[in-house]
Amino acid sequence: MKIISGGQTGVDLAALEFAVQRGLRHGGWVPEGRENEDGHISQIYQGLIETHSSEPDERTWLNVGSSDATLIITNGSNSPGTHYTQRVAGELGKPIMHIELSGNGQLQRKQLWQWIGSINPVVLNIAGPRESEAPGVHEKALAFLNEAFPLPSYEPKNYIANIRHWDTIRWIVPFWYLSTTLLVLDGLYSEESALRPLEAALLFAWSIVGLACAYLIQRTMVYHDRQREMLVREFGERALDTMSMVVFGPVHKGWSTATRWFWAITTGVSFAMLYLAWLAFSESTFWEEFQNKIGLDTTGKPPIDEACLSPKNENG
Repeated sequence: MKIISGGQTGVDLAALEFAVQRGLRHGGWVPEGRENEDGHISQIYQGLIETHSSEPDERTWLNVGSSDATLIITNGSNSPGTHYTQRVAGELGKPIMHIELSGNGQLQRKQLWQWIGSINPVVLNIAGPRESEAPGVHEKALAFLNEAFPLPSYEPKNYIANIRHWDTIRWIVPFWYLSTTLLVLDGLYSEESALRPLEAALLFAWSIVGLACAYLIQRTMVYHDRQREMLVREFGERALDTMSMVVFGPVHKGWSTATRWFWAITTGVSFAMLYLAWLAFSESTFWEEFQNKIGLDTTGKPPIDEACLSPKNENG
């Protein structure tokens, strides 16, 4: 989610400060010259776009219009700018929610999350009174945002820790799979032709298990890549370098992870076992015996009754 605001003191700067602290994408339209009540908006806030005038109404209209929803935070007073923001949101048909900081904080956080979940905004505009109109609103708004949005504080290192279960999959499972495969392949050297159909059946069944494992690995890699993309949207660009080491899926076709090699080995061994199963089955006498039982010759055609081919006698 991206946070935007108009850069004014009070709630606007609290929203931008919150975004910077959490590594969220941020921006918004600000008056010409990047001016606010304190002078100039700090360069620490990236992505801010200057309007063509110093009138705050223009930036308010643009921020409401370019966002998916607007969150208004007040602390005991509604300023003219706040009233104008509410009016613009109504005219543009944009979702809007008003949080009064003097209210029940726990209930407000719950209502906010329900509102966020219902509209799922990609860009959220946060607005409210300036510091001179509501002294202390900056700190209170920042504290509320930190309490209301706990998920973006999720650190990249925690993301990596949550996928440590791949260590188990990458090393224990391949060892189990390949060692069992070697035991099965060892049976191919049996000189008992009667055992060849059994060996073929085991190899075929185990190859199907291997292909199923490869499919599940592929699906899990896709799932982890989708989770990664979601967290990158939450953290912003600073998360890309940290999370680049845990890219799995087909969208990023890299071979730098053992998981991708595990997928390749599992798939290759599975197809090799399918081929060995075919060899074991073709070398056995099972197929010929089966043909004889159902009355087929070695060409797969029904036997022809020679009596039917003899010439008819003169009596018919």
